[in-house]
Amino acid sequence: MKKILISFNDDSIIVKYKIDKTREEKDLSKTLLNTNVISNDVLLFSDSYLKNNINIMSSFLSEIIKEKNIEKLVIEEYDIVPILLDITNNIKYITHIYINADKQIDYKVYEKLLDASYVKYINCFEIPSFMLEKLCNNGVIVDLRCEIISISNFVYQNNLVNYTKLYYRKVIKIFKKLNEEDLNDFETFCQINRNLKTIYVYDYDFEMIKNLYIILEKTNKKNVKILIYQNVSNTDAINNSLKELKIVNKLLLKNCDSKIKIIYSMDYISKNFVKQLSITNLKTCLLIIVLLESIILISIKVNNYKTKKNVDEIKDIAEDFSKYFDEPYIEPQEEVAPEQTDDENNEPVITPYNTTYDESFEKLLSINGDTKAWLKLNNTSINYPVVQSSDNDYYLGHDFNKDVNVNGWVFVDYRNNMNDLDQNTIIYGHNSYGTIMFATLRYVLNESWNSNPDNLDIIFNTPSRQMRARIFSIYVIDTTNDYLYINFSDEDYTKFIDMIKGRSIKDFGVDYTINDKMITLSTCSSKGDKRLVVHAKIM
Repeated sequence: MKKILISFNDDSIIVKYKIDKTREEKDLSKTLLNTNVISNDVLLFSDSYLKNNINIMSSFLSEIIKEKNIEKLVIEEYDIVPILLDITNNIKYITHIYINADKQIDYKVYEKLLDASYVKYINCFEIPSFMLEKLCNNGVIVDLRCEIISISNFVYQNNLVNYTKLYYRKVIKIFKKLNEEDLNDFETFCQINRNLKTIYVYDYDFEMIKNLYIILEKTNKKNVKILIYQNVSNTDAINNSLKELKIVNKLLLKNCDSKIKIIYSMDYISKNFVKQLSITNLKTCLLIIVLLESIILISIKVNNYKTKKNVDEIKDIAEDFSKYFDEPYIEPQEEVAPEQTDDENNEPVITPYNTTYDESFEKLLSINGDTKAWLKLNNTSINYPVVQSSDNDYYLGHDFNKDVNVNGWVFVDYRNNMNDLDQNTIIYGHNSYGTIMFATLRYVLNESWNSNPDNLDIIFNTPSRQMRARIFSIYVIDTTNDYLYINFSDEDYTKFIDMIKGRSIKDFGVDYTINDKMITLSTCSSKGDKRLVVHAKIM
């Protein structure tokens, strides 16, 4: 016989074994009859009592759960999961189940989860794919904790750290050309995933696009859009392979009900508008222009004819009347229409990128509940509220208003704890065109900028703390991930600090120990082939 402890905390009911240190000296059958009430929030039962009194326990707990507004069931040990599911499956208030044991769900538990008609969310360590698919088809969201270990750039940049993210992901972004390892991971992703709708491609390569099509067809993916973003670095490559792209697009339409679309930048469109018109559209436009001109000319001629006829008639009458008047006839002059003026005010479109925000977290949180901090870097355009999502994907393509935008927003790594800062708080931002987001972070590489002591202090404030961070390392490096760790052991932290200080373009004379914490700013450099990184010690 084992003791099972049931406790209530906020919106959760937590179930686990109670370890009795003197269990070898006691006869449990005598010391634990049916149940012990330890407090208003803690109950103690024997496992045999729970097994033999499912209906009684279900009714009993249902009342408590209703009274305390509980919706989460947290089960610590795996072998008591079946008992608790039998008890709670008919309690409509329990909508979230957390199975905290690091063990794969077996068929027995799976069948009980299927019977839990009120459950909408399950968190567990691992579950076979066919079970996951069936639960998802029943409208249940399943969140798996088992992480996928991969060093591929594709997996890292899309934050595909566990099976759940592979299964549910609707959008994939490709910021760097996929190598063979990346393509293998993309194929694995397609085999598991059931929801893929869009692939954003920022680093264009025709062979990669062709391989994406091959994998989509091989894994029987349907209704997927491949959106290729044109930029300064890939324009020639796109233009030189347009014929081949059209062929691949036809194959995608035929075999996958999918398509390729090129998203041209506004700068490109404005400079190449005429070139973007097809011959058919151009002919149509010319035909419309010719027709309009013809109509205008005909109208002018008809109007001139009528006017001339009227003038001649008036002139004849006037000449007849002139016999009786001394003043000669004066021919009327053509009237000139008054000059037209444009009274419309061409006000610029207001966007989050040209909005000046107040550093008031109350106001910022009312606009975007993901607001976590404020970041300011002297003598750059970096002076923004900083956000944080549940992954490192969302704010790559959404602005501060949470509208879809390829310029994204400045955001904190989803792994960082913003209440109690980690050893390394990582902040990302796109190196966009112009001066928005982290576009002006490149100023830190200039001697005239980094030799000014006032520029080396970064403002980094949160709703609960006002902080200053002193820059101690600046460098540009290949797209490695070795500076993107959050916490370390003492030994590893020492090695990490030595590594990033050794990379710096200069020694900034800032002492740093394992007791200190830092912020790291990261953005693209060299058209996406490298990363510009800034580390600053929180003072």
